Amino acid sequence: MEITAQHERWQEPPSAERSETERSETERSENEQSWSEGHRLELVAADLTMAVMVEMRRYPDTRRTCVRIAVLERDELPIGLIDVELPPPKPANTWEIRGSGIWCEMVCETPLTHWSYGLEAFALAVDEPRDLVDTGIGHRVPLGWELDFEASGPATWLSDSCYVQAGVGHGIMLSADGEREIDGRTRRWHWWGTDEPFVGDASIGDESGADAQGLWLSDPMEQLALTEAGLSVFRNA
Repeated sequence: MEITAQHERWQEPPSAERSETERSETERSENEQSWSEGHRLELVAADLTMAVMVEMRRYPDTRRTCVRIAVLERDELPIGLIDVELPPPKPANTWEIRGSGIWCEMVCETPLTHWSYGLEAFALAVDEPRDLVDTGIGHRVPLGWELDFEASGPATWLSDSCYVQAGVGHGIMLSADGEREIDGRTRRWHWWGTDEPFVGDASIGDESGADAQGLWLSDPMEQLALTEAGLSVFRNA
């Protein structure tokens, strides 16, 4: 099946065909409550000194949104943000959320061609990535960006409800130290349904799945980035 502009729009869970008045809480199946839709971007700087990840996932049935963010920079503490209880995106049918200490948006400028990403938030600089989950203790730091993804090829299905697309990314990273330009290779994923997306399929590198510099990105709960250039490793956070 060809991936079209229609797939870039909000997808609807099976329960959307029935109104809230027609369905009680006890009628909601486990699958309905775990149905989610998400977008994810990973960007690796061309000089391999920085890696960025942002993921936004919405759960329509429980009316909550989950955001996961990580920034790895050579010789700096890893920076992360995980919030699993944010309100639904507003306006509806957009990917813009606001919460305590965070504004984040993903905008489809041109389907399958150009996405833009904005962030203004406070995150945590941590000694160990696991601290994000275990203790929530770290150094509170401002974090922001204005990023753009431009596709370098067509999107590819990974499953019946998940596709991935490679491209180039560029923009500005914002921190307490000021602004920094970033450009490099990117991948973005879009998925929906009750199954966990398979996002760690390959590197952003060549078709063999092995980057010439030894870099790949995968789930930040296991390992966000690992490079021969010396980026930190997110493990089991």
